[in-house]
Amino acid sequence: MSRLPALDRIVATCLSKEPSGRYGSTGELVTDLERLQAEISTSPGHDGVQRSARVPTSRWWWEFHQAVVSTIYVLMMYPAWRVRSWLPPPWGTLCLLATLACAAAATTLRLHLWFTSRFHPSELSTERRLAQVWIRWCDTGWTTSLLTVAFGTAIHHQAIAMLFVTVAIGVALSSFIIEPSTTRAAFGP
Repeated sequence: MSRLPALDRIVATCLSKEPSGRYGSTGELVTDLERLQAEISTSPGHDGVQRSARVPTSRWWWEFHQAVVSTIYVLMMYPAWRVRSWLPPPWGTLCLLATLACAAAATTLRLHLWFTSRFHPSELSTERRLAQVWIRWCDTGWTTSLLTVAFGTAIHHQAIAMLFVTVAIGVALSSFIIEPSTTRAAFGP
């Protein structure tokens, strides 16, 4: 036993006799080692002096990405609810329901992955694989519904249409370009 219980846990996980008790990927091992390194570097040394500030890891950026996109989904629900009456029936209600369904599903899945990453890292690889397709479909549906609302309201409400187009494009880029990059950095190919 070392003086670092977290290191003991990492070594025990690596040496587990059962494959299910080991890390699911090298990325998970690297993340735990980076987390341990960050804890050691921010804890006071033998002389009581604080060493250095915590440097965000690639896993931290991936977690941050999940939280930010989820926040954007939630914040955009109010404007989506407001513009439903600006579209002719039944399109306003249909766009609102599509936006709500996609936002609720994607936010729930992203926050689930964030939680799993923080508290059950050994299960993250499996959970990411299960959620990835659903998240992509939700991101696509959400972007489509926002663009539909933007085009339907652009003549009379240009500022709101610009907001919807900007957010839709930002989320599409985030989902299909930025997120794959942060995922590769955090977990490997």
